[in-house]
Amino acid sequence: MLNQLSWTTFFEIVIFLAAAYYIFVLFRYYAGDIRQMVQPLPSEKMDQKIPDTLRFEQPEEKHHASSTAVHFAGRENFPDETLEETSELRGKLKQCIQNASGKPFAPAVLIPQIKKLFREFPDQQFSPQRPAINELVVQECERTGTALLTEDEVDAWWNETL
Repeated sequence: MLNQLSWTTFFEIVIFLAAAYYIFVLFRYYAGDIRQMVQPLPSEKMDQKIPDTLRFEQPEEKHHASSTAVHFAGRENFPDETLEETSELRGKLKQCIQNASGKPFAPAVLIPQIKKLFREFPDQQFSPQRPAINELVVQECERTGTALLTEDEVDAWWNETL
């Protein structure tokens, strides 16, 4: 029976079956990637500009003379409880931002939640960990795409919690 098939015919059939198999695998498991490659990119993505919806605009603030200067005390003045509070605040901030990443883009909803967390931990306002907490909020929001913030904006929220 196999004597009737030539080697050329055999290799043509094997190549056809292998190609069909790989095409099936590509469309089965990589359909989303193929769609992204086929669809043309919008001009906004090519310019690498940040969309307006990701930009955060700080509402006008009332400037207080006492809020412009914040003094941080030395680490020795803070008991271990403050360090535990810092780690608890960091965990809650990460969780809050992670929860917001699963929802439609709405920094106007996320920012009041972060401010509320700042109000729950008033001792952290004068903690030496405050800049690290600000940086954490900025980095987590940037990593998850929930908001585009600067450390100065986040730092200003601490003064609003008084």
